[in-house]
Amino acid sequence: MLKRFLYPSGLGSGAEGTGPVETNRVVYFEDDVESGTLLTTDAPPGQWDYVVGLAGTVTASGAAAHAGSYGIQIHYEDLTPPADVNRYVVKDGFGLTHLFCRAYVKFHVNAGGSTDFVQRKLFWFDNGVALGGFDWTVILTSWWVTPIDGKVWLAMTANVGPGGTPWQDYDLAALNYDTWYCIELEVTMNTPGVDDGRYSLWVDDALVASGTGKSYSGTNANPISRFRLGEQADSGAVVDEERYWDDVVIAATKTGL
Repeated sequence: MLKRFLYPSGLGSGAEGTGPVETNRVVYFEDDVESGTLLTTDAPPGQWDYVVGLAGTVTASGAAAHAGSYGIQIHYEDLTPPADVNRYVVKDGFGLTHLFCRAYVKFHVNAGGSTDFVQRKLFWFDNGVALGGFDWTVILTSWWVTPIDGKVWLAMTANVGPGGTPWQDYDLAALNYDTWYCIELEVTMNTPGVDDGRYSLWVDDALVASGTGKSYSGTNANPISRFRLGEQADSGAVVDEERYWDDVVIAATKTGL
């Protein structure tokens, strides 16, 4: 458990004449990217265990900063339809059945890149069988059923484990391109063999969606071990775009703005 200091202003620095309030908030992982690096093996060390993507496509970048000097910039490009690009950062070793994941994100499409017809996997949780492997997943993504309107529509889905009921929840919230958003997802794993998993989704601290009666792991008892940020962009057309991330927190309680 990490001992946190929260200021009354909620801004992390406190108003003049006020001091920090000590709390025992449990934070499992956080990265504001202010090291200017990504990997734990970098110098100075970053926070992520590994990066998946071509050299130079997943970087700590000033252009990706929501606050401070650095954020995570992921470049997705595949100009041969159907496009399918896997680029992301990974943190391993959680062992959790309940968590909140908060991050700031901005979507930018380069000239000639597709917009509506792209599935963008954003938060990806699995049991971490091996590098890239999994028995089940919980995924916050962007996808659509009916709106084709120049926006990024959030969705929740899962690669459900054995014995679980497949499901997808679409069109949960619409985001604009070239705009920063604070996205926070709460996940509660299902009891093995029971469809009783839950999720809640906030955008800019407003609750936009929740789901109950979900299966994630099916009959499997293994907990969330791995987190992938960014993961994928795929499309029936082409992909040429940037995804910017900053201030990622995984915690036992809600982080908020």
